[in-house]
Amino acid sequence: MSTNVKQQLVSYRVGEFTSKVSIQPAIFEALEKKLGSFDAAYEQCVHLAAEAKRSGVTKISSHVQELVLAIVLPSQLLTGYSYKENTGERETCVFKHPTTTRNTKLCTFSTLTYALDAFTEGKSASMYEKVAADFIMKKEQLPNAADQPKKKEVSFEVREYLIRMLTSDSFQQTISSNDMAA
Repeated sequence: MSTNVKQQLVSYRVGEFTSKVSIQPAIFEALEKKLGSFDAAYEQCVHLAAEAKRSGVTKISSHVQELVLAIVLPSQLLTGYSYKENTGERETCVFKHPTTTRNTKLCTFSTLTYALDAFTEGKSASMYEKVAADFIMKKEQLPNAADQPKKKEVSFEVREYLIRMLTSDSFQQTISSNDMAA
């Protein structure tokens, strides 16, 4: 897991308005893989961001990432899913910090939560908590206090891990095999 929270920036224009959206690396890489090139993924994000701006969406980066997740996550996990248009709001999941046992908030995407719920039969919160606890425990073993995980970093790393897992070739094959057996 990376400790450098670096987003893929995508510039877009609507009329005279120019801005950028930030896309989580695992999301952008999954889109790049699905569409076959960096340029195609970039253009898709530009199109989605411009469309969101024209539609009055206020949290465009979150909105675009939700829409891209719906493109890249296994369709078997998104059956019946409907993203709440024009919100762009992140979803939160509360879990117990593994060493302090205090409630800790994790920010995530509703599309990712829906897919995880489908995969885990409604236990996405447990999945988030396990991945977050693993990340926190690994980081807390580092000798330098400056290396301790920040809340924002924990959310980022948990999303990265789970998105990469759900979009991996091996996971896609597992889902396809399960569909054929059903």
